[in-house]
Amino acid sequence: MISADSSKEKSDGKQETLAQKVNNLRRLLKHIPNDMKASITPKLAGTMLELVFVSLPKVEPPLTQQTFTLYLQIMFALLDWDPSFPQCITQEFVKLPHSISLGNSSYVVQLLVLGLFSPAVLDPFLAENISGSEFRFVFEVLKKTVIDSGALKAQEFEKTSRALVSLKGGSEQQMAFAKLLNAQLEEDTKQRESHIFKKEHLKCLEIDVAGRDQVQQALRLYNEWCMSYMHETTRKKHLSIIASMMLNTEKSAALFFCVAAEVSLNVSASVDPSMPWDQACGPVLAFVSLLSSCLYIQYATCDLFVHLLPHIAKVLLHNHNTNPTKFNQRPYHYLVLKLLSLAKPAQLLHNSNIASAFFAFLIRTNPLKLDRFVFAWVEILCDRSLIPVLMTAPTADILNQCAEAISLLLRFLAPHLAKRSLPPTIQQLHDAALKLISALANDSPLFVYQLATLFIRFVPPQAVALQNKLLYACPEQLKQAVPVGEWNTPVPDVVFNPGYDYRTVLGPTYGELDTYFLQKDGAVAAASEALISAFNIESGGNYEFLCAFTLALCRNYFHQKRSTEKGVASSPHYLLMKELCSTDKNPGFVFLLYSAVATHLRCACKETRLFNRFMLKLFDDVPIHSKEILLRVLFERTTSGRAIPFGITTTLYELSSDELLELPFVKRENAVSQFVQAFILHVRKRQAPQQQQQQQ
Repeated sequence: MISADSSKEKSDGKQETLAQKVNNLRRLLKHIPNDMKASITPKLAGTMLELVFVSLPKVEPPLTQQTFTLYLQIMFALLDWDPSFPQCITQEFVKLPHSISLGNSSYVVQLLVLGLFSPAVLDPFLAENISGSEFRFVFEVLKKTVIDSGALKAQEFEKTSRALVSLKGGSEQQMAFAKLLNAQLEEDTKQRESHIFKKEHLKCLEIDVAGRDQVQQALRLYNEWCMSYMHETTRKKHLSIIASMMLNTEKSAALFFCVAAEVSLNVSASVDPSMPWDQACGPVLAFVSLLSSCLYIQYATCDLFVHLLPHIAKVLLHNHNTNPTKFNQRPYHYLVLKLLSLAKPAQLLHNSNIASAFFAFLIRTNPLKLDRFVFAWVEILCDRSLIPVLMTAPTADILNQCAEAISLLLRFLAPHLAKRSLPPTIQQLHDAALKLISALANDSPLFVYQLATLFIRFVPPQAVALQNKLLYACPEQLKQAVPVGEWNTPVPDVVFNPGYDYRTVLGPTYGELDTYFLQKDGAVAAASEALISAFNIESGGNYEFLCAFTLALCRNYFHQKRSTEKGVASSPHYLLMKELCSTDKNPGFVFLLYSAVATHLRCACKETRLFNRFMLKLFDDVPIHSKEILLRVLFERTTSGRAIPFGITTTLYELSSDELLELPFVKRENAVSQFVQAFILHVRKRQAPQQQQQQQ
């Protein structure tokens, strides 16, 4: 005797096997060329009809529903493959002998409600069979689909309704039903006229001929939802109808929600932005209510965000580019943040496709393309539900997408941050970026440490606080490697990861530099003039060019296996730096060059040590005007709070002496003199305990 548990296990195993077969069918259908659908779909539809209306009635009752469910899954797979499947199977159905087609109305009702039969094709067939014994079939189909459930509308069976009204000599039941159907038709017509969303609101959805019925059905169902979702009594009914007709497969669910999102956004975005929020974004609020309800009841999953977010981005781009002066970012901002809150942390972490969809949306709608979406974009990027959550268990793809999004933000801010004063709007964006980088530096220091060189090239020297936050982050073992101001401890053999191809940024200049570094007696002056010319002409005075230059210099220096302690002053790398920093023709260039060098003064490692030696040696060798710029670059980086990189602090410690107070530019400004004097005093106080220990 088989126990109940073992029977259940067998049943579950069989269901799993059937599900696998359906998935295999879906994979098989993908390989069939599109031009063969017109000939194959009718044959497959005929086969399914024979299974449902001929073979299924012969199956024993205990297995009937299970077998019918399997057939439904196969038909859903065919619907996903070819949207014209409902039309094809209904056309094949009306060709069946009446003894078969009119013999089981329950299957016809279920196929209609599930969207697998086409009402437009079935309507003429029903109109032809309203008299005699066939009326019972028509009555049951229309009563269950139109009158009782409301899943379909009387308008979809207009020919049948007219045929019933014009029927002469009908029975009392026929006349009563005709009157009821006609009243329903009038009510549906009035309701349709009051619909908020029209086909005209669909501007970005790509609709082929085969999918028009599904789109029209999605529009109707969403309109009905929006008119009823505030009423608890009708809310559940419409939700159930939407689930049965549109949420059976991933593809149909994605189509429905894309249609609903687009019309909601287009209507909300067309409203005056100065209107109250609930009036301006009412349709978007209705959409969010529908989506959250479907997720809560498990009619849908967050996997559909992979389809929904790209379509929202497409709608946003279209509306922004069509009329940028009247673009309203509030509906998009609200909707994406709501999607982010609906995608709970566990789903973001365990399904990288969902997280990637959010980053793909941000990358596609970045402020370099859509400047009027920038505030909403930054708030989405900085939301605590996105990057902080993903950084707890990041994948390589997520890290790359996160880095790209942050780079886009910094690239947008770069030209604004290079100005002397920031408008209030740009100041807000800068503060948001600084807050994001600070949070990442505290929670994920390794991420910022590895990509600081990538980010820093987009941050102009004027944004000292932002630069320091990027350069200060490092792993704990490197942070404690060497005490500040001391290099006696062995330096970790670490060279920072560039994060990008600096050779591409330099262009032909990279090859010229490589040639110069290989020469024993290189023409320093010629190399210096060539680099300054490339900086002015090829890069247009771009700070990123000089960041790439210092990277190339560093990599070449270590490639030639030079010591960071000895031979610095005689190396072609230092001689070129000295020549470049000694020019008095372009102080702006010298400031940017020193600033690019300062981006390498980070945590204690051999790369920081190299540029530390460069700075100390340059201060001894360059003219007085260049000394002033060098000190300005270093001291400015001590005024932005506590996050001062180790390399900056250590270099200033080694430069600090009373001789600084005698420099003309220090003596010239009283404020500068007081600042330098206070810093020297701070260094001496810090060095005093160490000197006492050495004396003891």
